[in-house]
Amino acid sequence: MIDAYFGAGRVGLLTVKLFTADKFNRMLESTNLADAIKVLYESNYGEGMVLASCEDFEKLLSQESQIACQFLKELSSDEKATDCFLMVFDYDNAKILAKSKYLRKDSLSLCYVNGLMDAKEMAQKIVNDDYEGFPVAMQEALNKIDTEFFEGNRTGELVDLLLDKAMYKDVLLKLKKCKTKSVVQYFKCEIDTKNILTLLRTKRADLDEGKFAQMFLDGGNLKQEWFLELLQHPVEKWEQVCQFPQYKELLLAGIDCLVQGKSLYQCEQLAEKYKVAILVPNKDKLTIEPVICWYLSKMREIDNVRMILVGISCGIEKTRISERLKVLYV
Repeated sequence: MIDAYFGAGRVGLLTVKLFTADKFNRMLESTNLADAIKVLYESNYGEGMVLASCEDFEKLLSQESQIACQFLKELSSDEKATDCFLMVFDYDNAKILAKSKYLRKDSLSLCYVNGLMDAKEMAQKIVNDDYEGFPVAMQEALNKIDTEFFEGNRTGELVDLLLDKAMYKDVLLKLKKCKTKSVVQYFKCEIDTKNILTLLRTKRADLDEGKFAQMFLDGGNLKQEWFLELLQHPVEKWEQVCQFPQYKELLLAGIDCLVQGKSLYQCEQLAEKYKVAILVPNKDKLTIEPVICWYLSKMREIDNVRMILVGISCGIEKTRISERLKVLYV
């Protein structure tokens, strides 16, 4: 970790290199993968990495992601905050490896290398049911998965659910020692908005309150009983019993989507805006926030690039791809 002044200078240079709308549009206007990837080469994606085949673009994106994570580690002045953003890769790897163990497949090649834990070592331990050295929350989740699978409850949904709950438990534990208040607020907001989206999906699928309670993530600012109360009423009545004033726009958008039978994509975008609003006001300060804003913007940029390349590869209409591009934090 380095001095905040030096870090701010580095972040300033890196921020200038982030993709603008013009670059995304250039990629969108490409008639084939080769032309789109040419934009990445011109931008020194993957620090000059050249693909043997355009269809292997995921290798280039993976390399760029690794570089971004390394910069985050180097520029961060708050290790606990940094860990909270990187551990998501460890938990994603745990999901991949736990599922592949019971499918008797080798999925190490699908794992990320950007986390805090070595993916190869994780793979060996998970195959052997040896979780020593893993975060306590991850150990508990993997043991629970083993028990459930032994008893016949073998679903990928269960694996995702238990490890998601464990990840946020782990995050909240690290946040107790985090020096950056906005990062704490960011993850509290992430938990709250995920719970609201789960509420909307639960209602749309006509699932019962017990199912929602199983999926509910602890640790946010919104209480579970508030959600359960809403589920007892028709969607049209939700605004009258709404207990989420800080997320009113999101809930109202959700009500509209449910009533009109529309996709929840607009709600997912709104959820992201709430998180952006927490960090962006501090993006120019001599703190860790500019580093995190750059990192999250970079990861969103990579997601956008992936969306464009997949869209071109699958022949998806350009306007549909454009509508789903994410807004950067800086």
